[in-house]
Amino acid sequence: MDVNSSHATGRKRTPEAAAFAAQLRAERAVANMSQDELAKRTGISKSTILRLEAGTRVMDTAQLGAICRALGITIATFAIRAEGRMLAERDEAPPDVAAGRS
Repeated sequence: MDVNSSHATGRKRTPEAAAFAAQLRAERAVANMSQDELAKRTGISKSTILRLEAGTRVMDTAQLGAICRALGITIATFAIRAEGRMLAERDEAPPDVAAGRS
């Protein structure tokens, strides 16, 4: 399966969605929190947490708010860090990929 595809929808995963998934994994690791613990603290099922972190599901605003509260960060902080991650990955990508062409 292509790492940029979304298994659940069959649509190509956007750089933003990939960055949010990677940022969720990073923030959870910094918080030293397991997926089980994050699920308990947010009321989001562990299977959904797994799909969010894999990038096969895009979180909605309610999930984002619950996750950020559990991790002790603001939604703005999460979004800024995810955007920074996306831009850094784009800048490291070959020119065609960075321009959105593959």
